[in-house]
Amino acid sequence: LCVIVGDVSGKGVPAALFMMVSRIVLRTMAKNLKDVVETFENTNNELAIRNRANMFVTVWMGFIDLKTGHVEFASAGHNPPAIRHKDGSVEFAKSKAGIAMAAMENVHYKMQTLDLVPGDTLFLYTDGVTEATDARNELFGNERLLDALSRGGGNGTKETCRFVKQQIDAFAGKASQFDDITMLALLYKGEHP
Repeated sequence: LCVIVGDVSGKGVPAALFMMVSRIVLRTMAKNLKDVVETFENTNNELAIRNRANMFVTVWMGFIDLKTGHVEFASAGHNPPAIRHKDGSVEFAKSKAGIAMAAMENVHYKMQTLDLVPGDTLFLYTDGVTEATDARNELFGNERLLDALSRGGGNGTKETCRFVKQQIDAFAGKASQFDDITMLALLYKGEHP
């Protein structure tokens, strides 16, 4: 299973179009190459060559072996995912971010790995989650995210995302947000007997 989250620089129609192009190129490369590093490097080169608007996109992509829970992943400037373990403990995955896609050609990305065990939830998100601000311009931050996942992460993936969003909304109050908030939670169940 291939899991991807990305976040494009900028706002409005140009950013939406750039994200659409990035998604198409990344998806095509992932289908044809089956290797996360080769996928990232080829996608980056395709995007960088045609990048007259000087935009970039952060991406985290992992290939999950559904039988073993082994994940091979790469990151192009994206936030590390969080893992909520079956016992309720939460941590950020060890992840080196690399350079955002389309920023420059011929970037080399690093293959990274992590292992999920049955009952673990992989939580992917954009920086709009941790950079949500309140009226005093304080950030929601990493610690509040981990706390929200610890307290609200045991009730299924939909409820995990809903609970995190409720915590962000309660924290931000009426303060306007300037970034998109995207979340994806994936519960690894392991191989069925």
